[in-house]
Amino acid sequence: MNFIRSICSSYWITGFLGLDGSAPAPGGLPAPSGLAATGTNDTSVTLNWDSVSGATSYAVYRDGFRVATPIAAPFTDAALSAGSSHTYSVATRDAAGAEGARSGDITVTTTGAAPKCWTANNYQQVQAGRATTDGSHAYAKGSKQNMGLYNTFVTHTLKESPAGYYVIADGTCP
Repeated sequence: MNFIRSICSSYWITGFLGLDGSAPAPGGLPAPSGLAATGTNDTSVTLNWDSVSGATSYAVYRDGFRVATPIAAPFTDAALSAGSSHTYSVATRDAAGAEGARSGDITVTTTGAAPKCWTANNYQQVQAGRATTDGSHAYAKGSKQNMGLYNTFVTHTLKESPAGYYVIADGTCP
């Protein structure tokens, strides 16, 4: 173990980032209770929760990533894809910005149709209008993600969401 500590950068990186369990405990404020989705539509989710005494703001997490720090509930998360599911949690923040414990997770699905997916080789994706080419490579329309060589040997799944905007979704589309 001492040998690994002396040469392994991963050991030091995990400690620096707190991934080895040495991260400081969250602030002293309790997690908000009553987290619930109070409204959804094709492109947004509205969340509400019970306020916590001493909290000066809240941190809203979508799919494990902080997306906002509103002062109070409710909060509306907009610009989502129709038919998409997301997991939310909320943490309290004190005057210094230290976060308390997070609430329990809830999963919310926007209304509307789920995104459409197509699996085809790059030549077929371009011919169907889901991708473009510069003559040598294919690029997903909208996101402009490089799909690799423009030929019949490279295959990708493209997901459309919103309409006319495609992203590479290999192995992630239903």
